[in-house]
Amino acid sequence: MSISEAERHEIYELIRAATRDRVANNVMSLLPPVGWADVATKSDLDALRTEMRAEFGSVQSGFGAVRADMRAMEANLRTEMHQSIRAQTWALVAWTTGLAGLIVALGR
Repeated sequence: MSISEAERHEIYELIRAATRDRVANNVMSLLPPVGWADVATKSDLDALRTEMRAEFGSVQSGFGAVRADMRAMEANLRTEMHQSIRAQTWALVAWTTGLAGLIVALGR
């Protein structure tokens, strides 16, 4: 059951009439500005905690999948780089050998 702002003000005025303004202000500051049904209970917080842990678990497994994908991409990149460098090295050796042979032939 929610109380209206007018009812809150009426409660405030009753407390203020019975006590000092400071006491009435302190009491009203301790009361929620909405109905008690809108205030979270311990069981609400426990349910939220359970839900959040499950959500964080799925996020962690998602990060694990991303890490595995990145490791696979790294391995593929290393393989491609190795093959490219190997092919480039053989091409340079062949080119250098051919150039050396040409220089020797021209020098004779």
